[in-house]
Amino acid sequence: MKFVPSITARYQLNEKLSFSTGYSGGAAGFGYKLKIPDNITHNDFGGAWNSAASATYIDRIPSLVNYRFHQFNFTPIDTDKKLYNYSIKFDITAGVCVNRIHSFTNSKLALGPVFLKDTIDFNESNSQIVNRWGGYATLGATARFYHLGKERMNVSLFINQGFTDLMHTQLDYTYNSRTGTQLFRSRGSGVGFAVGIPLLLKTFETKAKPAP
Repeated sequence: MKFVPSITARYQLNEKLSFSTGYSGGAAGFGYKLKIPDNITHNDFGGAWNSAASATYIDRIPSLVNYRFHQFNFTPIDTDKKLYNYSIKFDITAGVCVNRIHSFTNSKLALGPVFLKDTIDFNESNSQIVNRWGGYATLGATARFYHLGKERMNVSLFINQGFTDLMHTQLDYTYNSRTGTQLFRSRGSGVGFAVGIPLLLKTFETKAKPAP
């Protein structure tokens, strides 16, 4: 899990529809876990295991369409102006976006190992950047929290699916004198969440048409 900064500009076209773009960080990486099959383990209780995960930073440039599909209003103040003390409004978000991978910097997490009588050896080759730029699709949902008609905070949950291989990593491994190999293809896909604090920059007033 990585925590990264982001900034987004959103244009509210009408009460239901808005568009947004900006910058957010992310990660492209890979992970693996190897467990020795019970039929070749030297342990009495079962096969040993070992695992690791690696990631590097990527830049994301989203281009999103947001559609409001539901809202809850609490404590009405002026129903004619649709003003409530508190409101929660829910948007569904989708878009096709661009990401850019940095030069590889390994941020590695190792879990385990549990060996005892078994042996597991990993030989992870240097990761190769195969494409600096790539595309991805995103789909998610956002809850926006309002107080007296002003948005105070929002929370988003989303999934990203990469289209382009960004990084390749070759892994060779040995377990109890047996060998194997695996090629990892990293596209920057994953699940994430975001917490935002909105700032109102400008309000565009609709000019009334003059009476004939």
